[in-house]
Amino acid sequence: MKENQIVDIDGFVHVVNGKVICFKPDVLDMSKAEDREEVCRLSVKLYTTDMLSAVCGKNTMCVLRPYYDGKRYMIDMGTVLKLPQDVQEKVRKLVDEYERKPDSRY
Repeated sequence: MKENQIVDIDGFVHVVNGKVICFKPDVLDMSKAEDREEVCRLSVKLYTTDMLSAVCGKNTMCVLRPYYDGKRYMIDMGTVLKLPQDVQEKVRKLVDEYERKPDSRY
């Protein structure tokens, strides 16, 4: 299995295990181990069910928004095409690199 990889692009856009997940520190704080584990678990679940499907194909990104109680989050889907061009390029490069990594089980 590949090691978990979390890359913070700009404090909002992250590439987690080859998937684009956007969130602010008030939703998940990457300095906390439990939040890092949470975003890694989410990355495994993304695009595997109809509810969390890749609605924009390879251009899909997941956006986490704070829930009204401040303890949970809501998941929206969007497109990386709405991100600034330089961020899109960084994201694509990281996703491609992650997908090319060999699975360490072999």
